This record gives sequence, structure tokens and C-alpha cells, in this order.
Amino acid sequence: MRKLKVTVFTLLLSIPLVLLSGCVKNSKLVEKPIGDYLSEKYGIKNEDFKILSTSQGFGISDIQTKVEIRKPYQTFTSLTVNENSLEIDEKTSRDVFLEIFKGAYIEQHRDVLKQSDKITKKYNLLSEFSFNKKTPKFYYYLSVDIDEQQEKELIVKFKREQKINTDNIMKMLKDSKPREHANYTGVINFRYYYNTYKNSKTVPNAQSIVDDFEKSHVLKEGIYKIAVETIYSSPHKKSLGRTDSRNNSVMFTVDEQGKFEILKTTVGS
Repeated sequence: MRKLKVTVFTLLLSIPLVLLSGCVKNSKLVEKPIGDYLSEKYGIKNEDFKILSTSQGFGISDIQTKVEIRKPYQTFTSLTVNENSLEIDEKTSRDVFLEIFKGAYIEQHRDVLKQSDKITKKYNLLSEFSFNKKTPKFYYYLSVDIDEQQEKELIVKFKREQKINTDNIMKMLKDSKPREHANYTGVINFRYYYNTYKNSKTVPNAQSIVDDFEKSHVLKEGIYKIAVETIYSSPHKKSLGRTDSRNNSVMFTVDEQGKFEILKTTVGS
């Protein structure tokens, strides 16, 4: 009887372990398809990227991966690998080139990031580390959006040269239609979160942030968008205020003399 109890206990203990084994995949399985994809499309060498994590829902064929690209510019991306075909699903993966461009912009514009740090403190916006203390994102508020045809041309050049001069490129880029979110319509986009938990109900004004950037003289020629969105983040709950009427944004250009011109704004609307 005792032996039977031990056997039953062992079987019960093994069930969650079996289920768990279906949720996480060894990175070796996806290392080659990811390496081939990054090499063939972007010219990135195997030694210049690292798979940080892999996960897979039980009974699902797609393997989700988080990847760090170290060279030529440090950045992070997410790629989906189909377990059966071992091919990259670009529809559910992040746009790798936009993340590489973001990494180049960060490396080449530290003064912009310093100014952004001042702004998050001044307006009580979520900082890089307060957004997610356990696994902070790679400048969560910063994103890049490039017209699809222009991006294709830039990828060809990047694969050949393995370098990006963000200042030169931004001068020629036009505004593009948003692919993922209504606020991604500039080339360089700043989307800050304002936590409504135990804070003032008055959400910071994006135009004031634009004014601060203008006074700092750190933004080079190009198209930008600054947005402030609400988020409710307490110790027990986190939710984005996507439809909050207090969300506001300003899209603007900066010319070669550093003059700002407003293109679109939702401030006061």
C-alpha cells in the first residue's frame, strides 16, 4: 500500500513537469534558423547575437524567442520560429531593422537620452527602470517607424555596409503610416507612460515636453512624435489606458537650423 502511494505521488508530481516541458524549448533548436535569418537578411554574424530566452505554449507550434543583437549596435528583438518548418514568422516577429535602427540611434544620441531622463523626472513619467523593475525594457518609450519602401532600401545598404548614420538617414525619411499603434507615426517616437495610481489626475502635456526638447537643442533634423499615455500600475494590477481621453500627443519636424514645426497635435482636443 505504501509503495502504491509513493507511485501515485510520483505520477502526480511528474504531471506539471511534463506540462512545463512543453512550455520551454532549448535554444539550440532555434539557434540555426535564427542565425540563418539574421545573416541572410541583415548580414549579422552568428557571434554577434545571443538568444536570451525561448518559450512555447503547450500544444502550440510557434516558439517565441527573445534575442540580443550585440553588433554593429546593441539592441533587442523578438522572433517567432515555427517548430515544424523552423522558419521565422515575420508577421508575428518584431521588425528587426527598426530595432537595429533604434540601437544605432541610442548609441549616437546619448544627449537625447539624458534630456529624456530629465523629462521623466520633471513630469513624473515612468522611467526606464520604473516601467518594469525585474526586466527593464530597452528604453521602453523609444520606437522607430520608417516607410516600408524606404526601409527596404535601407536594409539593402545596411546588409552591405553594416553601419547606420541615423542623422543622415533621418534627413531624407518621410513620415509613414502607423503599423502597430496610432502613436507610431513619426520616424523617432517617444511614448511616455504616466502612472495614474496614487498620482495626480492631471496627465502631463505632450506640448510642454516638446517645448523642453526644443530648448535643449538635442534633437537633430527629422520627424518626431511625443506622446503621453496613462497606465494604471499598482502592486497588484497593471493596465494600459489605451482609450483614456487624457492621452495626448504632438507630431513635429525639426529642420536643419533646429526650428520646430508642429504637424499634428491632440493636445487640447
